Amino acid sequence: MSFTFPVMKAITIMGIAEIVLGLLLLLGLLRSKGSLVARIIGGIVLIAFGILFVGMRNTGEIRLEEGRIDLLVPFQKDKSIESADIRSVKAVDTHESTGMKPVRKLSGGNIGDVRTGWYRLESGEKAFLTLEGPRALYIETRLGFNALVGCSDFEAFEEAFRELVLEQRGGE
Repeated sequence: MSFTFPVMKAITIMGIAEIVLGLLLLLGLLRSKGSLVARIIGGIVLIAFGILFVGMRNTGEIRLEEGRIDLLVPFQKDKSIESADIRSVKAVDTHESTGMKPVRKLSGGNIGDVRTGWYRLESGEKAFLTLEGPRALYIETRLGFNALVGCSDFEAFEEAFRELVLEQRGGE
C-alpha cells in the first residue's frame, strides 16, 4: 500500500509543461519580442528545468509493505525501516507536540504542507521527514535515525502502518 503526495505529482506535471513550452519557444511557435538568442536560451532553460522535475527518481511516497516502511522522497536517498528495527512509534501533531515541530531544514525540501528530507526538530533532534500536514507518526529506530512520517489521509495511513508494519513484530 502506498501514500503519494499530490503536490509532488503536480511538480512532475509542471515539469512536462515546462518541456513543452521550451520546445515551443525553441521552434518559434511562441511569439516573443526578444532576440533569437534569448528565445533559444529561454527554451533551453525551460527544457532543463522540466527534465529536472520530471527526472526526479520519485515524487514523494510512503510505501507500506508487510514488515517494512519505505520513505521515498525527491533528491534524497530512500529510507527503508524494517519492523524489527523500530523501537517505538507514537502519533504526534507537529503543531501541538512539544519538541516535534520541524524548525530547520538541513537537507530536503518543502512545498506547502509537504516536508521531506532531513530536518532539525524543536527538541534539537535531527529527524528524517516524509510529511504532509501536521499529523505524523514519530518512529524511533535502531538504525541511527528517527523519522516523522505522515500524509493527508493520516487515519488510513496510521491504520495501514499498524497492520502491515507493526503486526510483524507483535504490535505496539
